[in-house]
Amino acid sequence: MNVRTGFLRRLLPRTLEARGRLVIALTAVVVAVPTWLAYRTWTVERAADPEDEVTLPALAAVTILGRQGADAEAAGGESLAQVAARVQWLGVVRPDGEGTEFRRAGGPSFAELAERIAALGRGPARSRLETPAGASGPAELRVWPLPDGGRLAVVVAAEPRAGGRAALLVAGLVAAGAAGLALVATLFHRMIVAPTRQLLDCVAGALRGEVRPADPDGVPGELRKLVDAAQRLGLELERAQTEALLMRMTVDAQVDARTRRAEQARRQAEREALTDPLTQLASRRGLERVLPTLCEREFARGGDLALVVFDVDRFKGVNDRFGHAAGDRVLSFVGELLRATVRQGTDVAARLGGDEFVLALPGTDARTARTVVDRIAALFAQRARTLTPLDPPPALSAGIVTLSEHPGADAAALLAAADKAMYAVKRRARD
Repeated sequence: MNVRTGFLRRLLPRTLEARGRLVIALTAVVVAVPTWLAYRTWTVERAADPEDEVTLPALAAVTILGRQGADAEAAGGESLAQVAARVQWLGVVRPDGEGTEFRRAGGPSFAELAERIAALGRGPARSRLETPAGASGPAELRVWPLPDGGRLAVVVAAEPRAGGRAALLVAGLVAAGAAGLALVATLFHRMIVAPTRQLLDCVAGALRGEVRPADPDGVPGELRKLVDAAQRLGLELERAQTEALLMRMTVDAQVDARTRRAEQARRQAEREALTDPLTQLASRRGLERVLPTLCEREFARGGDLALVVFDVDRFKGVNDRFGHAAGDRVLSFVGELLRATVRQGTDVAARLGGDEFVLALPGTDARTARTVVDRIAALFAQRARTLTPLDPPPALSAGIVTLSEHPGADAAALLAAADKAMYAVKRRARD
């Protein structure tokens, strides 16, 4: 802000009401003054108009009396004296047609005018004359009736009227008024419109969360409070937005953490549902989920799959004589044997329930499966006497079926066939 702008701002009223009053006053001045001056100019020009019906008879009387100096100015003012100088001929025509000249100043004679005056009739009349001899320009003949039946006649030089100058002056005054109105419009914009727009910008910025400092010198007192309030509102909104952002980040973090914990709990529950807690083998549900996939895969590629169902012989006697803790030790040992036997990522070992177990061996034929089963049974027999003092000790019975032996069978049918084969083995062992 330069020095001139600062000085002008200090001159401006400090309140919006005072600025409005100033604008109204300036508008009245710039409209009233040129209008008054134009009116005065027009009336003055009209006062000097030689066509005025009052001025010319008065001029004729003054001319007849021969008093055209100071007395003329007293009778009609300066304008009357000016018009008197334009009289070229003045006279009276009697009812009988004879005439008397009172003045001739380079104008026509009565003889030249008699016929023209007679042609104008008995009432007031006027007639345009061409340039008389010795005159400087055209003139006008005017006639008024007299009480005795005669007529008063006057020839006035038709000099160029001052109406053009008056029109020019009036046009100048109108232009000055327009310039004044433009100045008032500029002041109105500077004093009222600009501060109001600044206020609107501050409020709009505050609603968008932006803080725009307002110029205190250019804002009226009433609007400054609103500007300050808008700025405070902007700060409050900015702080509220920051707090809302932090709250949202906190809530998102909490939601993410709870979602992760819920997902972990779900996976844990799913793992627990698919895993037998005592033997750490797959549960029956887990076996039913993976066995169909293993069968379909081997069938599609033309391979074989061996399915073995184990059952612990004399397990009920272990529970009845030595308690469920002893039975759990037996079942847990079977789980250890099967976990140690399976190939990671290929074979599946599961507990069907009670003392029954399943071993799925993809890519394995019946002969290879029999070798695996014999090794598991031998290892169990070696440890069985140390697990419980039951005599005879517990043993394992196993039924083996293969996919090649049951072409087209699904996983459920294959499992049922292996279970049936296991019970056949148990019957043979009892027999």
